[in-house]
This record gives sequence, structure tokens and C-alpha cells, in this order.
Amino acid sequence: MSFSRNKPYNDLPLLLPDKNYWESISVYKKLAEARAALAELKGRLPIIPNPLMLINTLVLQEAKDSSTIENIFTTNDALYKAFLSPAAGPDSATKEVLRYREALWNAFTKMKRPTDFSEKMAVDIFKTITGKKEGIRNVQVYVGSTAHVVYTPPQPGTVLSKKLKTGLMLH
Repeated sequence: MSFSRNKPYNDLPLLLPDKNYWESISVYKKLAEARAALAELKGRLPIIPNPLMLINTLVLQEAKDSSTIENIFTTNDALYKAFLSPAAGPDSATKEVLRYREALWNAFTKMKRPTDFSEKMAVDIFKTITGKKEGIRNVQVYVGSTAHVVYTPPQPGTVLSKKLKTGLMLH
């Protein structure tokens, strides 16, 4: 099936890609570089007054950047003000980015191995980000705007559940 941004992309690759996709010399070289950088950071950790602030800054930036894919925009200024003083009443986009950060952190703390990822965890991540009580969606959604669809995710319901379950079992 060829990709069409206006049709559900039901051929979405399974989660946890096959090792043949990511197990390569170039990935291992980058992994070695990352490991060295993390070791250097770990060595400097004792002189950082509040190491969690550094980690939260990185997670907030990831949340902000990833949210732009969904046309959710906020500024660094608004984001950091809301993070440091939640009572200030941030706008809805900033609130969603903060929820994204919370979902990312929750998943990180629960996931010790790739096999810990589950359909339930995916639904919990969605619920945290959106603030909705829904599970696997049952209506078709689109990424982009009403004037310009960028991507149409897989059909709702069983296709998504099957992708999650099959991907987790195979890898």
C-alpha cells in the first residue's frame, strides 16, 4: 500500500522495530559517544545544585518540540513560568505541553525494559497528555488542519490494538 496523507495509514510499522533495523555499527558508534557524554555528565553531577532541574529542562524541551507536530505551540518563557509556578494559570497549549512532560516522565519511571511497554501504558500516556478518560480511539483523527491534512493515523479501534499487541509480542 502506498502512503496517502488523506487515507488511514494502516501499514504503520510495528512498535519495537526489529533488531536488524537498529543494530548496526553506526548506531553502536553513536551509543558509545552518548555513553561517554553521560559518564562525563554523571561525573559533574555533584557540582550541579539541582540535577532534577537539568533533567526537567531537557524533558520540557522534548515535550515542547514534540507538541509542535500536533500544532500545539508555546514559548519557552510561558513553559518555564508555568512549570515553576503552576498556580499562574497557563494557557491551554502550555498546559498540554506540561502534561506531555508528565506523561514522558511517568512512562520513563515505569519502563525498565522495552518489553514493559504495553497497550495499557500507551493509553495511560494518551490520558495524561490529553486529560481525557478515553482509551483506544474509536473515531478517525487527522494530523494537520482542516485545510491541509498532513497525516491520517491508522483506523481506530482494532487496527491500533492489533498493532500494539502484535508489535509487543514479536519483539
